Parts: sequence; structure tokens; C-alpha cells
Amino acid sequence: MGTVACLLGITLALLVKPEGRLIDLRLLAALGVMGAVSIVLAVGYFAQVRRSLTFSSDPNQAETASILQEAEDLSRLEAVQFAWKTWEEHPILGVGVNTLAARNLKATGIYAATHDTYMQVLAGTGTAGFLLLFTLIMSLIRKIPQPNRRYLLPFFAVFCLCSFFGDYMQSIEILVLFAILFALLQRDGGSQQSGLVYS
Repeated sequence: MGTVACLLGITLALLVKPEGRLIDLRLLAALGVMGAVSIVLAVGYFAQVRRSLTFSSDPNQAETASILQEAEDLSRLEAVQFAWKTWEEHPILGVGVNTLAARNLKATGIYAATHDTYMQVLAGTGTAGFLLLFTLIMSLIRKIPQPNRRYLLPFFAVFCLCSFFGDYMQSIEILVLFAILFALLQRDGGSQQSGLVYS
């Protein structure tokens, strides 16, 4: 997943132009190529893992690894299903930030988080919190000068993709990077508008 996110971010960062149309055929073609490369990398990675397990010196290692991976995948799937059920029961305000794994343990005996930012926010804060967070992000984006907003595309594309596979609302590093990016884009916009040049 990290390779896919890096390819997506780098591709978008290289293709964002300072002016003109943001989305063009070059960008779409590059995204298509990046998607194909990502699929090839993912298939190659899974084939290599399977091959290394199959040809290991311990014949039981492949079966044990397969069982452990299936159990981890099942626990994550069950956590997402539990989060969805929780959101359906408390759709407006949710059940509380960062309480989902403990509630899952109490209800099912499995202490597992969803590893999905969207489900964590929906189940934890409900639709009201989800909309409030969206409104906050949009208000921050509006403070960035129009010409600089296009540089948010690579960051948001990678963040939105990775949010399906990780809970980033608890990640201070992501929030710090987000704040730095916003500060830089605001500063550059202010310098362009006032005619100041920073060195």
C-alpha cells in the first residue's frame, strides 16, 4: 500500500501545473500507468511472499502464515462490520472518539480497530462529526490562495486512498505534515499577493 501511495503522490506532484487546467490527458494517462504499475507491484509482492513461504525449510510455516494472515484479515473485516453496525445504531453523534476497539472487545471479544479512517470517524463521531471535520478542512482550504490550492491534490489523493487502510486521525505525524503544508501554501500565497519575495 505504501508503494501505491508513493507512486500516486509523486505522479500527481510532478503533473500539477502552476496555472491552467488542473486535470488534463497527461494527468489521466499518468494515473492510468501508475495504477497498472501498482497492480503489477502488488501481484508481484504477493507472489513473492507466497513463493518464499512455499519453498521454506519448514513445510508448516506456509500453513501457519496463511492461517495467521486470514485471522488478521478476518478480525479487521469484523472490526469494519462492527463499526458500520455501531454507526447505524448511533448515526448522528456516534459512540465517542477512539472508543471503537474497546467497544468491539466488549461486544465480540476481539480487540481490533478498523484500520479505516472513514469508519473510525463515522462510528466515533457520527455523521455530525464527519460533516464537522469536512467543514473544518474545507474552511482551511478556502484560506489558501486560489493558485496554490492545486498543490493540495497530491496530498489529498494519497491521504484519501490511504485512509481506507489506516486510521490517520490518531497519527500526529500526518496532522503535523498537514499543518506544515497549509502554512507553506498560505505563506507563498501571501508573498505573491503582496509582492514580497522570501529567500
